[in-house]
Amino acid sequence: MLNSLPKNVVTVLTNYYSAVWLSCCNADKQPMIARLSSISIIDSDTIRCYIPAKFATELLPALIKHAPVSVMAACTETFDSYQVKGFIESVDKIQPELIEGQQNIIELFGKVLVRQGFSAENLYKAYADNDFAAVVIKVKDVFEQTPKTGTGTKINA
Repeated sequence: MLNSLPKNVVTVLTNYYSAVWLSCCNADKQPMIARLSSISIIDSDTIRCYIPAKFATELLPALIKHAPVSVMAACTETFDSYQVKGFIESVDKIQPELIEGQQNIIELFGKVLVRQGFSAENLYKAYADNDFAAVVIKVKDVFEQTPKTGTGTKINA
């Protein structure tokens, strides 16, 4: 059982240069996955994930309260990576005043990827959105996913 999210995990989860995804299974037990725009920390064992609506169309019906869910975060600069497993507490559309902040995070993430050789125009087309869902997750377990010895190790604090 998780006492709190370790600082190194929080850093990777919340930095704009991390690539983050949310996954769950639908009613037929088929895996569903969506790219997130960002993650924020609510408290020591609760996170809020922001999903651009364009990535969430098929996923949203599977996001129901208490359903198991997994989040993967990978730093695009250091390759530090973590998997967070937990249960959904709520799913809502984000408030209109938060949309610009999510768009800014997507733009910053795109600038990081441009430094790595990707096309800014193509990234913006792929990720830009004007509608987002917010998924609140109660975290139960955290796992090391950095490509190194120890990958897959549970690192609950």
